[in-house]
Amino acid sequence: MRSNKIREIKMFCRSF
Repeated sequence: MRSNKIREIKMFCRSF
């Protein structure tokens, strides 16, 4: 569950 949220945040950070 937490891993999934971290993956979404990492992808969002890469977008920057």
